[in-house]
Amino acid sequence: MAEKVTVIFPAYNEGSNIRGAVSPLISWRRADPANRNVIIVNDGSMDATVRNVSRDIAQTGWQRFLQRTFGTTNVRKEVELINSDPIFRRNMGKGAAFLAGARRARQLGAEILVTIDADVLDATPAKIDTMVRELRVSEKDMVIANAAEHKSADGKFPGSIPKWMVGDRAIRMVTLEPLFRGKPKWVNLIQGYGMEVALNDLIRKKVNSVVEFTHQPALRTGAIKIRQQREIVKTLNLKDERKFRADKLREKRKKRAGPRIMQTRK
Repeated sequence: MAEKVTVIFPAYNEGSNIRGAVSPLISWRRADPANRNVIIVNDGSMDATVRNVSRDIAQTGWQRFLQRTFGTTNVRKEVELINSDPIFRRNMGKGAAFLAGARRARQLGAEILVTIDADVLDATPAKIDTMVRELRVSEKDMVIANAAEHKSADGKFPGSIPKWMVGDRAIRMVTLEPLFRGKPKWVNLIQGYGMEVALNDLIRKKVNSVVEFTHQPALRTGAIKIRQQREIVKTLNLKDERKFRADKLREKRKKRAGPRIMQTRK
């Protein structure tokens, strides 16, 4: 029996890329609509991100009511659109967008979660299937793809994106249960822009994929870029602080256990 797979796209101001990125995934979903879903998580975009995928999103709220009541037939459900901040629709960071998408995937009964950055240029069905297959046959809980930035207009090639920063992954949903239960260690690390760093630390059983995705060159500038960098550093510091405290706790336990072990031997 086929496992249920959901792909999530955390997106912030990706209006120029989102249509091309999502179109291949619509084909992927159509191959097995009973077991596949695609979710775009809008993280407070202020450009045309939402408008550019409006033809493909699953309608909700008032439009769904009109469909049920009056039988309108022009509503397509190829892709579902949600917001990382459903009330104020603020930019909450990639971690918050990932969490919102993962929670929705869980509601849809997903067993495998595939997260892909919205600036990916070649998220083909074959690549998605390969990552899912790698996860299924391995004994790991997460598969991390390779990634490189697309050649810029001036002909320069930025090269491969560091593995620890690659956002394109396939994850077993059961591994994320501590996050869904609100375990502080998970929630504190995931929030913000340090999502990749957090997942690397929290999910120990992982493997590299043979798949490589091509990304648009990073376009973040000004305040957004500074905020992203600060959030990543914050996550790294939290991770290091947590490790430091865990090591200290282990040392204390060893010291306390030492005399008792000696007394038992006597």
